[in-house]
Amino acid sequence: SQRGKNLLGSTGGPVLVFSGDGDLKRSFGNDTVNYKNGTWGAHGLGIEFHPSGKSAEPHLWIYDMFVGSVLVHSSRTGELLMRGGTGQQGSDITPFLQYGNVADGDFDDGRSIAYVAGGDGGVNNRVVALDATKHINDPEAVLWVAGNGASSPPDPHFSSPHSVCFHARTRSLFVADREMNRTQILSAE
Repeated sequence: SQRGKNLLGSTGGPVLVFSGDGDLKRSFGNDTVNYKNGTWGAHGLGIEFHPSGKSAEPHLWIYDMFVGSVLVHSSRTGELLMRGGTGQQGSDITPFLQYGNVADGDFDDGRSIAYVAGGDGGVNNRVVALDATKHINDPEAVLWVAGNGASSPPDPHFSSPHSVCFHARTRSLFVADREMNRTQILSAE
């Protein structure tokens, strides 16, 4: 949840796990997702499913816009597996990939590619494609950058890439730009 009451005293965090019957099973995230000014930094989340033959456990990716972090958790236990970003917003690719106001992400699970939209009014207005088999801070994980971020070509131009959706059949990436009031379709290749 991005907005809402401070749950620090009543639950284990803003990520709530429910049973199929609606019973709260567990919660987590107090020690990883940022909370300030009455709002959780968790702006979006996605589930990465691995191709068969690889890790059987899906990963939960949480996009924390306050500190420019991408948090990868175990979907079963909530354990933090990886933190992408430096804990401060930035636009560098090397020596570590930095994120701005991370808004959203999606996956090409068949090819283990993660697409991350860093553009909710922050220092970057870009989409980054990552090799999800590598650590997400590793510059070698960066497959391509589109938008206004460092090492990005001038087109496509984004003002606030707020949401992304990968379409597996067409291998297209739909990017919703909130400030430009448009959706751009990119080749995910």
